[in-house]
Amino acid sequence: MVEGPTLVAEALRAGLLVTDVFVDEQADRGDLVSGFGRLHVVASGVLDRVLSTVSPQPWAAVVELPSITATDVLAARGPVVVLAGVQDPGNVGTVIRAAEAAGAAGVLTMEGTADPFSPKVVRSSAGSVLRVPIAAVADDELVDLVRQHMRRLVVTAMAGTTDLWSSAIGDDSVLVLGNEAAGVPSWLIDHAEVVLSIPMRGEVESLNVAMAATLVLFEAARTRSQPGTASAGDK
Repeated sequence: MVEGPTLVAEALRAGLLVTDVFVDEQADRGDLVSGFGRLHVVASGVLDRVLSTVSPQPWAAVVELPSITATDVLAARGPVVVLAGVQDPGNVGTVIRAAEAAGAAGVLTMEGTADPFSPKVVRSSAGSVLRVPIAAVADDELVDLVRQHMRRLVVTAMAGTTDLWSSAIGDDSVLVLGNEAAGVPSWLIDHAEVVLSIPMRGEVESLNVAMAATLVLFEAARTRSQPGTASAGDK
């Protein structure tokens, strides 16, 4: 479910099937986009009761998302982001937005992560969730899938052994970000080829997971543009 004419238009531009659009009977339909399935005009106040936002838009639409698997995401060129138990929808949406902006291949969600297609995630992603390949991956399948696709498992941790600024994160990297409080599970750290930490000054103990993801993703984009950076396609 997406809210507002802007996100409806984004879904159509992304080539997604918009099956139904719901419009409040008192809403201005001057911005009504074309290319969707059925239009439903609903009584005033109905969307206010159905939608989760404090001040809902007088528009909402049902969007049919493509079926994407973890294998599809890992087979694409570029780094992949894995969210391991990231629970806050705002953080999940912001990471997806950063992933698109930094040119990541896609995002995988492990167990305990907020639903990437929930209304709050859709809004906080500013539409990126409609364009970025996203798939769920079972906890017990991730490591094997990473190895099958000849990728490197890179995790972020407070006590990381590799400084982010001295690392070279290639297209073959699978970047794991952990739960807001607990971080990346220890068993994933044990399987990682690289354990990254972000150097910080002052008395700051940690960064918000979405902030950390943005730094890591854009550092990955920077290092990938440097000559000699390894990628899955170079192996």
